Amino acid sequence: MNLPQVSPIARAWFFAAVLATGLSSGHAPAETVPVAEVVPRSDIAIDQPNVLPSQAMGLGNGRLGVALWAANGLTVQLNRSDTLPGRDSPGQVVFPDLKPLIVDRAFHGRLDLYDGVLEEHGGGTTLRAWVDHQADRLIVDLSGLAPQQVQRIRLQLWPPRTSTASVQGDIALLAQDWLDDRQPGASGRRFGSLAAIEAIGRDAQARVIDARTVEVTVRPTADGRLRVLIAAPAFDAHRPAFESVREILAPAVNAGTTAAWWHAFWSHVLLIRAESADGTARYAETLRTLFLFASAAHEAGSMPGSQAGVADLFSSTRDDHLWDPAAFWFWNLRMQVGANLASGLPELNAPVFALYRDQLDAIQRWTHDHMGGRPGICVPETMRFNGNGVEYESDRFRPFPIVTHSCDLGWTAQANARTLSSGAEIGLWVWRTYLQTHDRAFLQTYYPLMAQSARFLLSYQKPGPDGLLHTAPSNAHETQMT
Repeated sequence: MNLPQVSPIARAWFFAAVLATGLSSGHAPAETVPVAEVVPRSDIAIDQPNVLPSQAMGLGNGRLGVALWAANGLTVQLNRSDTLPGRDSPGQVVFPDLKPLIVDRAFHGRLDLYDGVLEEHGGGTTLRAWVDHQADRLIVDLSGLAPQQVQRIRLQLWPPRTSTASVQGDIALLAQDWLDDRQPGASGRRFGSLAAIEAIGRDAQARVIDARTVEVTVRPTADGRLRVLIAAPAFDAHRPAFESVREILAPAVNAGTTAAWWHAFWSHVLLIRAESADGTARYAETLRTLFLFASAAHEAGSMPGSQAGVADLFSSTRDDHLWDPAAFWFWNLRMQVGANLASGLPELNAPVFALYRDQLDAIQRWTHDHMGGRPGICVPETMRFNGNGVEYESDRFRPFPIVTHSCDLGWTAQANARTLSSGAEIGLWVWRTYLQTHDRAFLQTYYPLMAQSARFLLSYQKPGPDGLLHTAPSNAHETQMT
């Protein structure tokens, strides 16, 4: 069985986070930093069609993330962090009539980091795509199309997904909702996914192909232009699906708004510009800039965009995830936390800290029930989004499902069952954030995480004959079980 492949920008997300935590910024005063020149040095050039899912380019607004690659002209996967517990994709969108764009030997493209735009050129056609920062939608602008050529835009899901396909006027959508009540540690909450497409051109028509597929057909304007809006808002079926998507599709598109957001973002990043004779410094600069782009595109939702240090919002592998997508590994996330902080972007860590703050009561209950009735919080290293310590790995990429517990004295002493230091790690990063920002409101908000972690550790430690406090039994993270 093939494991999901990871796109270049997703790999950069992971490795650059490690790198960025150890880099000093070398930041000059804002008025002397040529931001508009430094950032484009790390743009991703696409010199031939990126037809494989593993070659996908990533865009996002922190809530909605997309992966774009050139299969069948253009294929787009939509991703959100709140389609739990499986982080199921709202769907893939295919533009099969854009194949002339990619068969041209002169095809070329670029992921423009400064503007937050993917650009492609080929066969006389120009494509520009960006994720709107005002609404959870992807905008695809096309020019140079044959005015009489009908363009098909298809939105699809895959088995075993069981969506509802419907159309209203020229809008087509797929919606699905489900109850999180099957996996170990289930929350009992309702979640869902929703995606819709609307094409702005001539003679647009929407139709249902089957329960998992809808399509919009449209002709470009007389001057060969076409705009496609792809919406993927948060959805749990409490509101009608069409009401939700119309709210996202309705606002007028302003291409300058998203570019202005990215320009403002880059203007307060602690950028570096590095050179060395062997090119290593330039490579390090590029990795770091790509990480910062990915981090901004990942971290603005109700849940952290990444659950284990990987670029979930740039997934191009349908609903496949190598690790439990409902569980959060702080020992992996801390790399991103540290890299964001070192880059002058503490605000990008807000979803991570909020996850643990919002689940404080649930973590306390888990600690009391699974750690001998002790007070405070033993933060599960692999903590499910609802605050318990269950990690569930399905049989999708292994011979059989695997269930493990974190912070559980009654569980087999393996992996993270007795990893007790995650709460202290979170508290340390809260304190480091305060030292850097001097934000007393932030410290007051997250101080309970620090205090409750300390209470647990003090109650767990026992004096030894050497006069020191000993924390045993405990795990050295994933390496030593005692």
